[in-house]
Amino acid sequence: MTFIGHSPAFAGDDITSVETEKIEIGMLSTGRLSTLNVWFPKASKDTCTAPDKKLLCLSDTAITNQVVVLSHGAMGSARGQSWLGEKLAAAGYVVVGVNHFGESSVYGAETQNPMATALIWQRPQDISALLDKLATQPIFQKKINWSNVVMIGHSSGGQTAAMLAGVTYDLTRLISYCQSADAKGDLGCNYGGNAASAPDSFRREFAASQRDQRIKMIVMLDPALGPTATDASLRQINVSTLVIGAKNNDFLPWTQHGQRYASLIPNAKTHVLTGQEGHFVFITPCRHQTKVMGVSLCEDREGVDRKATQAVMAEAIIKFVRADGGGKVR
Repeated sequence: MTFIGHSPAFAGDDITSVETEKIEIGMLSTGRLSTLNVWFPKASKDTCTAPDKKLLCLSDTAITNQVVVLSHGAMGSARGQSWLGEKLAAAGYVVVGVNHFGESSVYGAETQNPMATALIWQRPQDISALLDKLATQPIFQKKINWSNVVMIGHSSGGQTAAMLAGVTYDLTRLISYCQSADAKGDLGCNYGGNAASAPDSFRREFAASQRDQRIKMIVMLDPALGPTATDASLRQINVSTLVIGAKNNDFLPWTQHGQRYASLIPNAKTHVLTGQEGHFVFITPCRHQTKVMGVSLCEDREGVDRKATQAVMAEAIIKFVRADGGGKVR
């Protein structure tokens, strides 16, 4: 486990200092590497009582009985969720941002493969393996409850959160949906162009349950694969759920994706952005010119204030997590 860089984030209302660290966890039991971005409320040097100087120092006000895990969207990185990681850490939470191997650039451009986005089972399997490892190899001077997890994800990360809560997917549903009139304007279907020719082994892996009992709450930010999720698995979800989505979406139609999750998961709560916010309003403000299928990652539509929108969403997420009373399964 290697600490490869840190920087102060900002001072929150309740926490003196928020720190962000990039940590190389190494090889997981799944056979894939794991590098994390971690945000946490930091103890001052004169109050840190870490027995091992290699361990990160949590503030006395840090929440240790519950942890937040962030999962980025397809071909993204944990850094794209720093807007949320910093806000949660300022509210007292320990936040672990996963960089998914095969997608994230943090492992080097030569490791990136767009085909990795189709191997949806790898993401939740890596997160489960990561929780196993963190439970036995501490990174903080205080003991963290890695069995009480708030799982938050954007786009493919939202689908990852759903899988860890017990949602399963049927490739046949994806094929049928993407051939229907309902899929008009759904850019998510561009990821499944070869779905019809997928072998039986792929279909079985795609449909397998990845439920992890340590996931007690999920927050899905404009989640992907809504039409592909099975009705039965959605109706059986028994963890607290919040779905946040953009109604006038420019990438994944709200009615087919976020709204479907919210309508079928029992007692799911929603927070709907009703302006011109798009799919990438959920990533940290940026200035580059990158586009995904013609949609800009950094440039929002007229009238959208990304920072202000994210501040409101972060407040809604923190309120949701706090109201749950520790992330107990219903």
